[in-house]
Amino acid sequence: MRSKLLLLVTLFIFWKGNSQNAPVISGDLMLCPWTNGTAVINNNEGYTTYQWYFKYWFTSDSFEAIPDATAASFTYDWYTYDQALLKVVVTKNGQTFESNTIQVDSYAWVGLGTMYQYDENIMSFDPQTESLLLCNGASFDLQVNNPPYNANIQWYKNGEPIVGANNPVLTISGAGEFHVVAAPAFCPNSTSSTAGTPTRVAMNPDCNLSVDNPTLNKTVTLYPNPVKDKLTIAFDNQIIESVTIYSLTGQLISKTKINTTEANLDTSALSSGVYIVEVSANGSSKKVKLIKE
Repeated sequence: MRSKLLLLVTLFIFWKGNSQNAPVISGDLMLCPWTNGTAVINNNEGYTTYQWYFKYWFTSDSFEAIPDATAASFTYDWYTYDQALLKVVVTKNGQTFESNTIQVDSYAWVGLGTMYQYDENIMSFDPQTESLLLCNGASFDLQVNNPPYNANIQWYKNGEPIVGANNPVLTISGAGEFHVVAAPAFCPNSTSSTAGTPTRVAMNPDCNLSVDNPTLNKTVTLYPNPVKDKLTIAFDNQIIESVTIYSLTGQLISKTKINTTEANLDTSALSSGVYIVEVSANGSSKKVKLIKE
């Protein structure tokens, strides 16, 4: 009985000693894209050797030794070690000790984009040039999808930075090609750009807010929108001369002469998607979006 008790006490002391000598590690657990993190031993007690190991948490693979990771600390890159588990195995006085495990993760967020409120009273859309046609004397706000993009904001016009344009909202009153560069506050150096999908603005020579234009403030009504097979179009009791439907790429789909105040079109042949409907009346025209179910 005494020998068994002595054995248990010896094992407990041995386990406690091993536990006290085991390295405890911590590190940078959340990384921004294309950055590095570092794991360190918090209780380095003069270990003789070090070997860092990793595996991805979502696999059943065994831990692998990391080549050349044989120091008291280990610097890891986001691209390789995102979603990885890290640990270190050390030796001291001929004994081997294994650390706790830490998991490396990274920030993720939606892509950068811009948005604006479409106002058919001051603008229209030209599908052929993929540009907004803005009335002379009018303006609108182009804004970043914020949050998360609320750091290092810089707006550009025609590829050149706009001095002082560092806010989430840019007021546009003239022609140009506009894009923005921005980053989330939690990763301020991870900037993104909308240069590949800029907002193009051209001035509409047939629309001037400073001139009395009886058609300018008229509203085109499409219903139902989204539509299935029957579309009704009205233009504030104006005599509609024609209705033209374009694809978003500017391809002409159809053009119908009307000569009434209300048009009824058969849209059953249209494929599901988004279209631009141009309604002409009294020598002027307006373009509005139509969604086909």
